[in-house]
Amino acid sequence: MNNTDDGTASWRKSSHSGANGNCVEIAALDGNTTGIRNSRHPDGPALRYPNGTVRRLVDAVREGEITPPRHRIDIPRQPRMVNRIIGDVESQLAELTARGFEFSDTRDARGNVVVISGIRVHHNVKDVVQLFGEQDADAVRLPRGEVDVLFPRTILWRVTGAPSTVLSSVMSLADPQVPTTESRACATA
Repeated sequence: MNNTDDGTASWRKSSHSGANGNCVEIAALDGNTTGIRNSRHPDGPALRYPNGTVRRLVDAVREGEITPPRHRIDIPRQPRMVNRIIGDVESQLAELTARGFEFSDTRDARGNVVVISGIRVHHNVKDVVQLFGEQDADAVRLPRGEVDVLFPRTILWRVTGAPSTVLSSVMSLADPQVPTTESRACATA
């Protein structure tokens, strides 16, 4: 994986991509390598494959060797789920806010809450909380220097599960012990 290209790559999406942002982009990175990345995170990592491997994949799809699933997979609508849980965890969110968390929400075009995210930076760590639905929440503790809070390389602590359970775990998480830089003189007798 490579976090960036040299700036000369011309990334493009499929003409079949929709407006929902769930797309991959592809680019020729050099004469021998093709890059594939998440269009939502253009500065994030890119998968690198030999050109021949990508050609074989495209040919297999065109020849019908790789086909989409026959049945549509229905995924429950997250916005209503998140709206439903807000009342259940409101006091926990208020407690975490009092402890220094800053929360924001992302809404869809109808104004429904899609995700609630919160972060607290303290004691050389970052605590990140994300609520996605009735049974879908995630919290992580990262080193303060971790640049990417959505796709971190280093995770010090993590819990996933129902929002109330995840928030309770975050509230019971002890602040890390940070060594002091004070020098202490030793008395000699």
